[in-house]
Amino acid sequence: MNLKDKLELALHEAYIKAYKLAEPSADFDILVENAEIMSDGKKNIHFENYFLDDDIAENILNEVAKKYKLSKYMKSQLHIAYYLGCSLATKHKENDN
Repeated sequence: MNLKDKLELALHEAYIKAYKLAEPSADFDILVENAEIMSDGKKNIHFENYFLDDDIAENILNEVAKKYKLSKYMKSQLHIAYYLGCSLATKHKENDN
């Protein structure tokens, strides 16, 4: 498997896990399957309607990077692709201080 394929598989798995843990929870593959097709041909799954804590998103990305044995460079590419793609809206945990 080449690096691009490995990165795409890792990214897809990260999105599946993230949307499953999102508020509201969703099945990423079904969202993509039923997505609205925009004028530019891209699919719109309305990712801005789903929320996930920052730390949970980071844990998912780190877990997936480890599973796919991504190098530091490829791990950074995974993070970039995730956040520039159809990542969920993030929530920041409030400090108890």
